Amino acid sequence: MKSETFVFAYGSNLDEERMSRRVPSTLPVGRSRLSRHDLRFHVRGTIDGTGKADAFRTGDPDHEVLGVVYRIASAELSTLDEIEGGYRRLRHTLTLDQDGGPGVRTLDAWAYHSLPETVQPDLLPLDWYLGHVLRGARAHGFPVGYVDRIRQLAGGLQPRGAP
Repeated sequence: MKSETFVFAYGSNLDEERMSRRVPSTLPVGRSRLSRHDLRFHVRGTIDGTGKADAFRTGDPDHEVLGVVYRIASAELSTLDEIEGGYRRLRHTLTLDQDGGPGVRTLDAWAYHSLPETVQPDLLPLDWYLGHVLRGARAHGFPVGYVDRIRQLAGGLQPRGAP
């Protein structure tokens, strides 16, 4: 890719198929984590008003949000910005999980975070949205305990097929 950028996905964009439909140049680079952030489903969706995922900064050293880093064409970042209404894009320096491999790789990646006016604490995601999050988490090899926590945060929903 001539001009590329990295994006950290932790919500429905964890589902690589969904992300590739949105941004055709998507290539997964590896898993990573945002420390001092907590996964929440408190962003009011711009279309349906239901809960969407957020990597919410808490500052608590015990909190972390797992995600995957994708490489995309820089020209497609504006497309993703349009899709991610209700969020602002912030840059993070991330360390990729090495899965036992040698060396440490760090990179700068964009992540989408809630705008204060879109946060509504009592929201829950729809089952199809949760399905994308869980499918992506499993496909990228997230720990079982983290996948179970996603389900708990979503009010114990059992996802059905995506639309």
